[in-house]
Amino acid sequence: MIVRDSPVLSVIVVNYFSEENLARCLRSIAGASEPVEVIVADNGSAAGEQQALRANHPDLVWRPMGGNAGFGAASNTGAAHARSDKLLFLNPDTAVAPGSFGALAQALETPELADAILGCSIFDPDGAVQLSCRRFPSWKTFVSGRFSLLTRLFPSNGWSAEYLMWEFDHRQLRPVDWVSGAAMAMRKRTFDRLGGFDERYFLYFEDVDLCRRARREGIPVVYFPEARVEHLIGGSSRKAPFRALAHRHRSMWRYYRRYHGRLWLDPLAWMGIFGRLAVLCALQALSGLVVPAPAVRPAEDRRAG
Repeated sequence: MIVRDSPVLSVIVVNYFSEENLARCLRSIAGASEPVEVIVADNGSAAGEQQALRANHPDLVWRPMGGNAGFGAASNTGAAHARSDKLLFLNPDTAVAPGSFGALAQALETPELADAILGCSIFDPDGAVQLSCRRFPSWKTFVSGRFSLLTRLFPSNGWSAEYLMWEFDHRQLRPVDWVSGAAMAMRKRTFDRLGGFDERYFLYFEDVDLCRRARREGIPVVYFPEARVEHLIGGSSRKAPFRALAHRHRSMWRYYRRYHGRLWLDPLAWMGIFGRLAVLCALQALSGLVVPAPAVRPAEDRRAG
């Protein structure tokens, strides 16, 4: 249920003209037995749809950003206004399974996980596992990521399997390098210790960067399968696919420069990253369709339930 007072955790959702998906997300939260605060950091919305959402959920906290401030800035604003000391960052194109809020709140009270970043187990609408915990990106990731041509054509290749952690049984709790910001939880003190999301990443890679800084600070990052979330990949980015591609590659470049920059390698990396952007934009323009995520699964195709 959505409440204002005494929540077991605060859910921060960044909205950008995603009211249809957000309505579904809020219904899943409102149907939960645990009392949770929901803060919508609004980067942009249709006035009529916004009013309908707020009327249907009177305890919803709506924080207008005054324009599209980006995911990191909106998430930081939402976290700053949270009443609970436990935070869950959640995409609007998600639905939370019953019992997940209680599992997260309880886990963040345990000595082992009290200071950890927890990544929920995430599933497609058909129940197939999304590969939402991964190893940190390296130069191999450029050709072996989820959207890469190599992964799409040869999904069983070793480089893709290593980065995407296909060998991992996604029913097990375990430390990992990074977890998806589509459903990421932590104590507020942990988030504040890390300085929140780096707002220089307008969209994409904020989660990877946060987990990388957590590793540097000795903060564990843990895949937590007891909290289950259904996720429609790209539910928001489909509204502006070219812009989403541009933001993804700018963030990729920023991440590269921060953690892998080398004077001799930078020109090649820049040409590779933005050359890839040019190719994907050309393919997008020719097809008129968003380049979809490849239909690849771990070796064991885990299903919900």
